Amino acid sequence: GDLDVGGTYTNNTQPAFLARNTSVDSNLAKDTFHTVDFNSEVYDQASNFTSDTFTAPVTGKYLLSTQVRLDDIQSDAGFYELNIVTSNRTYRRFIDPVGFDTQVDHFGMNLTVVADMDTNDTAYVQVRQSGGTSSTLDIEANSSHLDTFFSGYLLG
Repeated sequence: GDLDVGGTYTNNTQPAFLARNTSVDSNLAKDTFHTVDFNSEVYDQASNFTSDTFTAPVTGKYLLSTQVRLDDIQSDAGFYELNIVTSNRTYRRFIDPVGFDTQVDHFGMNLTVVADMDTNDTAYVQVRQSGGTSSTLDIEANSSHLDTFFSGYLLG
């Protein structure tokens, strides 16, 4: 690492990643856990992200953050969940679409955690639609913006 005159420390070997989805994953089946596809890396400092999964190189606390843009949310579904799944535990976020009076065309679900991870533990993102009459859920992508992304950084 380097320490500059102002006391700012930088370390270009510290594990850090930002991956995104650049293509739409359409019509996902309901009542099924879907691993979110992150097919493009913005950066992967220390090369610990591959095949939609981050692998912790050392034991520590990791800041993990994701947003997944879900399109075509059905108002009659039981719930939608967004998960960050780590080897130690699963962090979950839910929405119950009963309050929506119609199909929701675009909805960004996000989740940020400080996860305890051990050496070689993994982390990935998944979504699920529970119930409902239709399997039209899409994980959306955007060519110029990060509508669907997964990022992480070793805090220490």
